[in-house]
Amino acid sequence: MKIRKQRWQDSYIVRFFVYITNWVYGAIEVGFIGRLFTSYCATDRLFRHSGTGRLATAARAGRGRVRRTLRRHIALAMNHSLINRACSGLLLRFCRYSLRTFGAFFVTAGAYSAVMYWLFSVVWQSHGVEIFHLFSGTGMLVIGVLMLFSDVSLGYALSNGFFFRRILVPLFGVPEEAVSRIAREGRQGYMIAVPLGMAVGAVSALTSPFYLLAALIAFLLFYLVLSIPESGVVILLLFLPFAGFLPNSERWLFLVAALPLISYFGKLLRGKRAFHMEAQDLPVLLMVIYFLLSGVSVAGASAWKKALLSALCVGFYFLVVNVIATPNWLRRCRTALVISAMMAALTGIAQFLLAALKAGAFSLSAYSASVSAGFADQTTFAYYLVVAFPFALVAFITSRHADRVFTGLALLAIVTASVLTWVHSAMIAIIVMLLAFLLLYQRYSFPFVLIGSGLFLSVIGTLPPHAKERFFGTLRSGSGITVSRTVSAGNLAGKFFFEKGSGLFSRGAGISRLFFGVGSGGIEEFCLLYTSLPSREVARSLNFWLYSLMEGGVLGILLPAAFFFLFYQNCFSLMRKSTDQAVRLVSVTGVVMLTGVLLISIFRYAWYDPAALLVFFVASALIVALARYERSREVVVEQAEDGSEAEIEYYG
Repeated sequence: MKIRKQRWQDSYIVRFFVYITNWVYGAIEVGFIGRLFTSYCATDRLFRHSGTGRLATAARAGRGRVRRTLRRHIALAMNHSLINRACSGLLLRFCRYSLRTFGAFFVTAGAYSAVMYWLFSVVWQSHGVEIFHLFSGTGMLVIGVLMLFSDVSLGYALSNGFFFRRILVPLFGVPEEAVSRIAREGRQGYMIAVPLGMAVGAVSALTSPFYLLAALIAFLLFYLVLSIPESGVVILLLFLPFAGFLPNSERWLFLVAALPLISYFGKLLRGKRAFHMEAQDLPVLLMVIYFLLSGVSVAGASAWKKALLSALCVGFYFLVVNVIATPNWLRRCRTALVISAMMAALTGIAQFLLAALKAGAFSLSAYSASVSAGFADQTTFAYYLVVAFPFALVAFITSRHADRVFTGLALLAIVTASVLTWVHSAMIAIIVMLLAFLLLYQRYSFPFVLIGSGLFLSVIGTLPPHAKERFFGTLRSGSGITVSRTVSAGNLAGKFFFEKGSGLFSRGAGISRLFFGVGSGGIEEFCLLYTSLPSREVARSLNFWLYSLMEGGVLGILLPAAFFFLFYQNCFSLMRKSTDQAVRLVSVTGVVMLTGVLLISIFRYAWYDPAALLVFFVASALIVALARYERSREVVVEQAEDGSEAEIEYYG
């Protein structure tokens, strides 16, 4: 008689852990906590029937005939405006010209640039001209000669080129029909190309060619964002980590964030985009108002700059959640976030290596301050990496073949850079996010996580007292609970709420400081009474909840707490209802991201850097946008199955 070989799945240990896992997950799902965090639809229904919800619906709907008439007049005015006709007509005419025409332009510009360099350096003996001007002129000359042999139109060449098909279409959402209808054979325009090349070549000797190239790229990006506001979100995600390398970085960040909002507002007036508001959005709207009101501060007029920029960063959430309305746009934004996070992480690694090579020694804690990429410091950089980590993890799991190699390198770079920042709370957050992802993505990883956590705690418990104290001391020293050597965070909070100071703080705190705070920038002014540390050092040394309470009072912690709770509700509700694996992964991404952010917020405050504030609300809006899309799709399917008419609104 043949004896059947017992499989490992049939062992008593495996069956025991499977039983325990199913029991734990089942108890959570049917318990109060499970029902509370999966009832977002009920919460949103209550919001829609409330006074605020009815007001938002009425404002969006308006009176039908008046609304359509107003939109038609606005659309006609914008379509016939001088700026719209000039920009669209100019680009279309450029795309119809042949490559030979552009070759004539580059040849003329390169020749004139070389002649002007010779005149400045040899004839006039000017020291203001550099050899780079000669190299740039030579480069334009070579490019122009290569283009002289083709009569193909620029639009046709772009539509069949790598840059258009592999970057503009998949990443920025440029429609293929934008240039595909242009004829193959281009027009000749030497009467325009040659004089324009002469002027550009002459000007290039007076200014850096980089400025001319940057002006051209800026114009094209400006037109792209005004035409497709969704592309502005992608550009923002790519630009965000590197804004700090530019002078007046906050102004650049303001410009890059404001331009898509202007484009979206114009599309909204013309009826080409929609605006929806749910329960999830109400805390964000109140936070925008809260940040605006925080400009009324003891810090004076200087607080308004920070308050306006913070309000813009939070308000960008509404743009993302209303225009990133399809899975394709979500994938584009996720790709942009992973690419920018990888490049920022590699920049941080390079900063650490350069600092170590310059000092001739290798020490993680000594050179962590150098690892900041383009952010304010290593704290906000670590915060950015924590936000980007779950997106990179999901991209790695869902990618295939060569894409998996790229996403794997991005994931490795993000983890490495987070270690080099030496922000211990960020390292712990990444570990916890990985464990949370395993528990949510595959429930049968619960036994392994349980056993691993038990072994880790057992090892910590068996350490000698001096080793244990050193371990916890390292965590305390790097987790942002000490403002200075003489003033701790708890001591500072006690002085803030219960003691009198001097100057603006000469009066007692009373109940007003607890409920209303001191406004934007007020904490830094207060800390000058007790420590000489810079304002950013004080901000990052306080945890998120304490800083928010001191700056904005009770509302400063209630509004973010409400947003976090509704975000968890939204993600868990989507996770429970959806059967699509890709949608479940997105909801898991949201839960894991917010878990990591909350963990690092226990020890650190990072929203003093506008880039950190902006990336959190953009990432949150991406998750909320997909959840909203899935719910609207379910409604359309149900209406179609019931035989009723379903109006599908095009988001663009």
